[in-house]
Amino acid sequence: MADNALSDITHTIQLAVAPVFLLSAIGTTLGVLTTRLSRIIDRARLLESQLPTLGEDEQRRAHTELSTLSHRARLIHRALTSGVGAALSVCLLITIAFVG
Repeated sequence: MADNALSDITHTIQLAVAPVFLLSAIGTTLGVLTTRLSRIIDRARLLESQLPTLGEDEQRRAHTELSTLSHRARLIHRALTSGVGAALSVCLLITIAFVG
């Protein structure tokens, strides 16, 4: 009987360890995305601060780049939201594995 319980506990731990590696990968990806988002914000702030001193053609190019940066920031924000949702799902999976 004790051997069977030990086998069940061992199996549960094995099932819970695999999602932990997935959680680690998601965390790393979220770190990369936040770094990229901060670089986009820094670039946008720099362009916005230089905007009054630029010529007409340069201002048009700066506005185009700001539009592109805004689009990239929205995409990264969606990716971050999805990544956090995935991490929470993996945490829920691990919890259910231990409770079950």
